[in-house]
This record gives sequence, C-alpha cells and structure tokens, in this order.
Amino acid sequence: METKNKGLGKVAFLIIGLLIGVALSAIITFCLMLINSNNTSVKDNTSIIDDTSKNDDMSEDTNSSEKIEGSGYDTAEDAVEAYVNYLKEGNLNGAFSTFAVESYVDNYDMNEYYDYTQSFNPYMPSAGQITNAFYFDSDMSRDLNIESRKSYILTGIQKQLLQIVIQNTDEDELTENPNVQMNFKDDNISTEQVMNFLSTDPDLDSIEIGDFLEDKDFDLNNYDPIELALERQEKIWGGDVDTVMVELEIGGDDYTLFMLCVCYDDKWYLADFNNVVGLSLNTTALCKGLVPSEDLP
Repeated sequence: METKNKGLGKVAFLIIGLLIGVALSAIITFCLMLINSNNTSVKDNTSIIDDTSKNDDMSEDTNSSEKIEGSGYDTAEDAVEAYVNYLKEGNLNGAFSTFAVESYVDNYDMNEYYDYTQSFNPYMPSAGQITNAFYFDSDMSRDLNIESRKSYILTGIQKQLLQIVIQNTDEDELTENPNVQMNFKDDNISTEQVMNFLSTDPDLDSIEIGDFLEDKDFDLNNYDPIELALERQEKIWGGDVDTVMVELEIGGDDYTLFMLCVCYDDKWYLADFNNVVGLSLNTTALCKGLVPSEDLP
C-alpha cells in the first residue's frame, strides 16, 4: 500500500512539474512576444516620424519659392545703377532683383489705376503686368500676378537689349518699321539676314555709366503735367515715386536711360521702364526707356 502511494505521489509530482514547466514556457513566450511587439512598434513609429518629416520637407520645397525682388536700395539712383551693373555682368536674376515684384503686387492700387485711366479691356495687359491683375481671395491670385509682373519685366529687358542690337546691326532694313511683319519673299530678305541680326552682340560688358540727369536738363515746355503725373503715380503705386535719367555708353554709342522708381518700406526699387520725363520727350515706348541720345529732342 505504501508502495502504491509512493507511485501516485511521483505521478502527481511529475504532472505538477509538467504544468509548471508549461506555464513558465507560456510566460516566457508571452514576454518575448511583448518585447518584439514593442520593438516593432518603436521601429514603425520611427519610420512614420521619418516619413512625416520627409513629407514636410518636400511640402516646403514644393510650396516655397524664392523671393524675386531684392532688399532694395537707399536711393532711386542706387537702384538704377545696380540694374545697369547687373546688365553689364549679364546677370538676369540680378537685374530682376532690382525691380519691385512682390512689393508691387502687394501695394499697387488697381482701383486707383482704373479710376485714372477710365478704361478697361479684360483681354489687354494693364499697369506693370503682362496680363490683367486678378484679386480673388486665393494664394494663386497673388502667384499669378507675381508671374505676370515677372513676365512684364522680362519683356522690358528684352526690348532694351533689342534697342542696343538695332544700333549695332548692319541689317537696318529689318528694323525700319517695328510694327510691320515682313515676308521673306515679298520684302526680299533672307534667313541669313535675320540670323545675322539675332546674332548681333549687344556688347553689354562695354557699358559705362555717365551722369545722372534732372528734369531741368531736358527741353520740357511745362513741368506741371509731370508733377501732376507723379502725384497720381504715387497713389497708384502705393509708395513714393521718382524719375531717374542717366547717361550710358554702350559699344561706343551714347544712350539716355529713363526709369521710374518706387519706394516701399524706405527702400527703393525699379518700378517701370521709361517715365513721364521720357514720355514728355516723345520717346517711343518700344525702346522701353533706353533711348539713343541722338534721338532725343
């Protein structure tokens, strides 16, 4: 009987030991699973953080655009001189930076402009832009106007360079009437002549800045209209304005540059090509303010 009880005791002990072993194994397995789960969670969270950071950076890169205008200048003359020097260097972005672009879009008063002109055509450009301005409540509206302003400036620079090329070219018959499109056969011109003209070097690195001029240096019949025009322009541009005229020598030829400048936050920028003094002298708008001195009255 005693032997039988001892046998039952051993069996019970083995069963209890087995159950304890299974329980410990289960506990250990659970703990390992928990640890792995936590590691995976941390790893996944780190990945999400990294991806979020990456997406934020991409979003900033996509949505941000460098400011086109520079920090401005102490005087209107400084702004014009900087512009001319950038042209001399062949630095187009530098030339752009001397113009009011973002400040123009944020300050120009189109209401004053249309009140002054008393006319509107939705399909024609207006003011200092290549297209009509939009003012609906959206960031895209501002972006559109900045790009339009930039295109306007690019067109003005191109026309000033064109004026220099016209002075330097031997293909005078190509530019006798800028408002007429010529046909090769009818006007007896050739592709070679056109390419010779387009290949003419404006010789910008030869630019020399001469004297800055004042209104009194020109033969103007009446200063009152100029003063009235400047007062109106200050309302339209939303800042102080000034006319700047400077003598230039380019490729051995003498020019006078007429520019309008505007002041925002005590800093001066280029506002527009030509100005009321140049227009009073009947300088053509096609030259965008860069006039051969021999053509001035």
